[in-house]
Amino acid sequence: MKLISRLVAGFCLFLFACDEENGPQPIAFPQDPPDLGFSDAGTPDEVARLCQPGSRRCVDETSPFYEVCGPNGAYFDLEACEPGQICRDRRCVDFACRASESICLGTRSVATCAADGRSYENESECPNDSVCRAGTCVDLCANAENEGSYIGCEYTATRLFNLSEEDYAFAIVVGNPNRFLPLSVSLSSANQEILLAQGTPKTSEIIDESGATLPIESVENVVVPPRNMAVFVLDIRNNTPIKIKSTRPVIAAQFNPYCCNQNYSNDASLLFPDYTLGTRYRLTNYPAFGELPPEAIVIAQDSDTTLSWRDLGNTYSQSIDANASFTIRSVTPDISGIELNSSHPISVFSSHPCTFIPDQLWACDHLESQLLPADSLGSQYILSPMRIRSDDPEDTTEGIYWWLTADEDVQVSFDPPLSSLDVRTSSSTQRRLCRVRGGSLTLEAGESCEIGLYEPTSLSASGRLSVAGFLSGQESTGKQFFGTQAGDPAMFLLPPIDRLRTDYSFISPPTYAVNYITVAAPANAVFLLDGEQLKPESMLQTQSVQVNSQRWKIFTVRISAGVHRIESAQPFQLLVYAYDDYVSYAYVGGLDLGPKQ
Repeated sequence: MKLISRLVAGFCLFLFACDEENGPQPIAFPQDPPDLGFSDAGTPDEVARLCQPGSRRCVDETSPFYEVCGPNGAYFDLEACEPGQICRDRRCVDFACRASESICLGTRSVATCAADGRSYENESECPNDSVCRAGTCVDLCANAENEGSYIGCEYTATRLFNLSEEDYAFAIVVGNPNRFLPLSVSLSSANQEILLAQGTPKTSEIIDESGATLPIESVENVVVPPRNMAVFVLDIRNNTPIKIKSTRPVIAAQFNPYCCNQNYSNDASLLFPDYTLGTRYRLTNYPAFGELPPEAIVIAQDSDTTLSWRDLGNTYSQSIDANASFTIRSVTPDISGIELNSSHPISVFSSHPCTFIPDQLWACDHLESQLLPADSLGSQYILSPMRIRSDDPEDTTEGIYWWLTADEDVQVSFDPPLSSLDVRTSSSTQRRLCRVRGGSLTLEAGESCEIGLYEPTSLSASGRLSVAGFLSGQESTGKQFFGTQAGDPAMFLLPPIDRLRTDYSFISPPTYAVNYITVAAPANAVFLLDGEQLKPESMLQTQSVQVNSQRWKIFTVRISAGVHRIESAQPFQLLVYAYDDYVSYAYVGGLDLGPKQ
């Protein structure tokens, strides 16, 4: 009974956390606008099961707790085995082991099964921050790298040029997605001492699941408890590379600035782990706004990194050292389509100081996004709208202005075809509209074009291309008054369909008026959001679209601030964003970044 009592004591420490993780059921907020006649994405009879009713899964190896699938196959309940039993292979069994076998004691300790097969000996804690799995101590950071996860342990961030006043500080926000284990995060820079900004609303803090906060007083070895979020509000120069290191996998994003609608120029970037960086990129951005040019900020990971690119027929090169940055601008109003090559892996950020979208419609807003390497691009995408902000989008220019940039010569088709959709006029005099002829769009490598939509469509191409979304500004919605919280321009990149996941952990800060996620998924998919079944009444603005001859549903959910997890049995797409008065941010919720089979 020594082992059983030890395990029960250990896992009882987690039981309350398990209950907290499930959280309150998301609900539809009454102040959200009506769904504007968009079609339903499916009926309850068409819904697939997340799990087989009555089936079990163990919370952890040798745990006395397990989860059982609910009667409708749409959620899991936490249950306990009988006293003296543990969960193994999805069922409760009397503890037994093979003599001399290596076993796990919860998540952090490993031991050897004793000769009697009913007890253990030689207990030891896993070294450093590794965890025990299948009787072996495992490095979670190495695991994440091997899997190509977007949730890793080392990242590169940088503050990008923004017209906002210096009083509104840049922030790095990290979230601990683990249900049970804390992690430790440190920030560093080879070029400048990193200082925490001081004063409201520049507070660096830990935010727990209830919204309670604890001040952060350092950028070194900051402990982030399970399902908590750490906000580092920084006093740092533009384009200064910042290294983020965590002892266990962590979600990371940068917000420029972090707070709030008082500066009227915001955006954010989901950060990608350093092991996912590449040596070839296809640049994409928004055209110059007056004297404000688009930029690509390049950060080297290794010494003697050589960059090369072509612009208007001319070839350029530049050498930069490790942890140094370099800014690329074009001799034309736009850098989109430039092919950037490097001798070693690099981080590349697309950045714009401020622009209107569309032209002449307020307000000017900062844009940014970390770019994916060219080998992470794909040929199939789902162009899903965000939460509609206007009373009737047909009477406005509201929408997402999609920017397609070919990485190779491609033919592109759409479903439904663009001819059946309300396509907006060009958002900028410096942007070319996508022209479909003979049922398809033709783009040469490095060529770009725009499609402005408030309706969904999917695209399929004969080769690789990138798809960037640019959210229209508040005035485009017809809501020009303060208090309407109709957002402003923001930039994000879509993931290719073959890089979608069945689960995402993501973060949403508490500094915006309304936070949303938009999901695109097979029509019969069901979801758990923070451990609770996502019910139809929580799914706002449901629409449908054909993807590879299969019907997919697209819907929006209003969420609270914090660290969240959403999962389904089938791969789906996730966008994360927020609106406030004349500000927004947007980024993709995640994607698989490992090599494709």
